[in-house]
Amino acid sequence: MGEAGQGSSGVRRTAGMLRDNDLQVCSLASAFLAETKYTDAIPELIQAVVHETDPKIKKEMSKKLKRLEKIRRGE
Repeated sequence: MGEAGQGSSGVRRTAGMLRDNDLQVCSLASAFLAETKYTDAIPELIQAVVHETDPKIKKEMSKKLKRLEKIRRGE
């Protein structure tokens, strides 16, 4: 399981914010998940990146996804 308090409900709720209609909320949620090293959010973040239409937000979310994937691999 990813770090962040071993799956605390607040972090899981933040993962749900990746689907928010507000682009800033999505961006901040991905940044928070990367900062807390919550690797369990990787599948949701992948889906968020795939469905994101704003290029700037998509790029930022992709960076956070790559960071989490590196953490999961132990890099």
